This record gives sequence, C-alpha cells and structure tokens, in this order.
Amino acid sequence: HCKSVSEPPLYKDFFEYAQQELSSRIVILGNTDAVFDGTLGLIQRDLSPGLALVLPVQTDKGRYRSIFGRDCVVPTRCSWGAYDGYGWDSGGSSWDAFIWRSPLPQAVNLTALSFPMNANQANQAAGAVLHDGGVKLVNPCKFVNAFHWHCSPKMHAPIDSLHNLKLVGVQPCWQNCTGLLSERGLIPVTDMCADGHRVPVSAELSRLFKHRAVDWEGVRDMCCPQKEKCNTQWQQSMFQAWQRSPTSLRLCSLRTDVNCLLMEGKGIVNRWVPWVPRTILRRRPNLTTQANLTQQNSTRVSQRMANASGTTGP
Repeated sequence: HCKSVSEPPLYKDFFEYAQQELSSRIVILGNTDAVFDGTLGLIQRDLSPGLALVLPVQTDKGRYRSIFGRDCVVPTRCSWGAYDGYGWDSGGSSWDAFIWRSPLPQAVNLTALSFPMNANQANQAAGAVLHDGGVKLVNPCKFVNAFHWHCSPKMHAPIDSLHNLKLVGVQPCWQNCTGLLSERGLIPVTDMCADGHRVPVSAELSRLFKHRAVDWEGVRDMCCPQKEKCNTQWQQSMFQAWQRSPTSLRLCSLRTDVNCLLMEGKGIVNRWVPWVPRTILRRRPNLTTQANLTQQNSTRVSQRMANASGTTGP
C-alpha cells in the first residue's frame, strides 16, 4: 500500500490510513531509524483487538558495523530506570514503534493525533490518546528488539506542537507480556529463590527501577542467601557495587539464584503532565559498557528461550 502526500504526515494521517486500508492486518508504525530482527516472531499473529505494543529502541548489537563498516553506538531507551538506562532514568517514556491489529477501537479520538511524529514526546502523547480510547499498551522491549540506527544529528519538530497534551509512560513488561508467545523460557518469579529467602529491597535499590517522575513498581524483593540477613548495610554495598560496575547487580533467572533481584515488571502504564526533557546523569553513561550489558541480557533471554524449546542457543 502506497499513498502520495504533499506535506509531512501527522500521526493522525498514519493511524487513519491504517484504519481505512489495513483492516485485520498487523501494523507496525515506526520511525525510519528503527531496525527490527527475528524477535518480531515472538509477537502473536492474532493480536487481540484493542491491544498495542510499543517498542523503545536499543543499542545496536553489531549488525550496523557489519553493513556499514563503522559503529553506531547510541543510548538504549529499553530500560526500567537507572538500573539499565546508563544515566537515563526515564525508562518507559520513549518508544519508536507502535504495533497493533487494525482497526483501533472507535473510541480512539484520531483527531487528537494531529501532531508530527518527530516532535519531542510525540510517542508519549500518541500513547495517551490510544490509552484514553481504551487501548491496552504493552512494552515488550526486553524480548522484541528495535535497534536505533541514528548516528546523525536529530531534527525534532517544535515542542509547542504538543502544548498541553497528556502523556503516558509504559514500563517494560517481564513476567506477563500480553501479546507475546508464552514460550519465552522465563521461570515465574514466585518459583525463584529456592535456595535463599526473600527480603524487601531498600529504597535505594528500588529507585533504580523507577521512572524519575513516576512512582511505579519494578522490584520489591531480593533473594538473600539463607545464612545472611541482607540488611540495609548489605544492600547499600550492592548499590555501591552497581555504581562501580552495572553488571554486578543481577536479576534472578534460575530457581537456585541468590544475591539477585526478583523482577516482576508488570508493565504498568502511568500518566503525567508534559515536562521538558532533561537527562539526569548520576554518572556519565558508558555506551561501551551499555552495549556489552545489552548483549549479555539478550544472550540470557535467548538461552532461556532455547532451553524452553529444547534447542541449543547460537
């Protein structure tokens, strides 16, 4: 399906086109600097009506270099917060693609989408319009990849184009990701910590998994070794170790794991009023380390998926 346009289209134009021309089809509406891979196959082919997936971009894992002969290392936006955001603690407030089965519910006010896709916070404003129309938003970026191939200067439309619009944030899901195939190899968080005991995480550790402007829940407990108490001092040492090396603070992935955090990642959707974007840097982001950690997380997820299907990983 192609359509000629005489001026830059707005979000409204894209969604209206999908409503009219792509009924009963899976639609991906995304920025042109986002590149996908085979993990799109994790999305259910019979997506439920009234469900939309949002995909934040991640740091490229080497494919860009293999094609263009140079690196394109840009910050990830697929994060829960400071824990995996590397200086960007606004996880869940940015994405580059919507995926849904057309049409959207009639209650969605498409006229309210009359703003350009490249305005700052346009994705959040569009998400709020869909959310107000009864669409369930899910962020499965920890399983479905969208890589950011944008190494040139950014060109955003004026922020005034979103004046007074409501915004929405979508926390990455983990245990329960509606719209994805169930065979992802994840062990239910309720079955973990078989060789330890659960201890509530400190406020300091909990904040690592929260949007800086929204109070949503990510991690409540950690799995403490049986003979330890994992008191405030113990957890403070874990936090300090994370400050030195982000890979030191692990999420539990096996039933027998200890000294790790129990992630629920319910994919909470939250609303807030517009704010002027700014970066909070508790330490300067190390993009090389970020790329390495992204690769490690991807490998662990791929291995769990392979184990669940009875195959071996790459």
